[in-house]
Amino acid sequence: MSPFLRREKAAKVTKRGKLGVSIMNMKYLTLAFLLSFSETLLSTDFNLPDNGSFTIKKSTHPEITEFEGVAVVSGTYIFKWEHDHGGEYLSLKLKLDEKSKSHLPSYKDHEIRVLTLSKPEYLASKLLSKEVEGKLLSQSLAELSGYAKLKVANLSSAVDCNVRWYMVDVIKVFE
Repeated sequence: MSPFLRREKAAKVTKRGKLGVSIMNMKYLTLAFLLSFSETLLSTDFNLPDNGSFTIKKSTHPEITEFEGVAVVSGTYIFKWEHDHGGEYLSLKLKLDEKSKSHLPSYKDHEIRVLTLSKPEYLASKLLSKEVEGKLLSQSLAELSGYAKLKVANLSSAVDCNVRWYMVDVIKVFE
């Protein structure tokens, strides 16, 4: 759009009067207000475990809810090579067993069923034999699963593409 057309449109907007501008400003103020409290609103939808192992901490990102705490969880881990716009990457998820679900916060009445584990390449060295790790990292294996018992911390939760996901850091792998 040429600068002249922009100037003409701007002149028409100002001729509409202050009411139109005030309504537009009100929309932005309402959005800013909601965003500033979105963390609080999202955080109240979580139920914390009875054992007190997790507490909600103040997040630096309003769309992400972060928790402080540590828990021991177990279940089926799944290493999988995935693709996105940046290329291929190794993902690692843990499908929790029933007992582990009770050690973690829940969103409304929905238990956490799957955790995304950070640092999958590092965890491959802790969970797999050297031979299997080599095959996985060289992409000779597209997917691999097994059982693990882990100590996790730094739980985060967010929504992406209408799906709530949970990510944790693993601080210990039990043999």
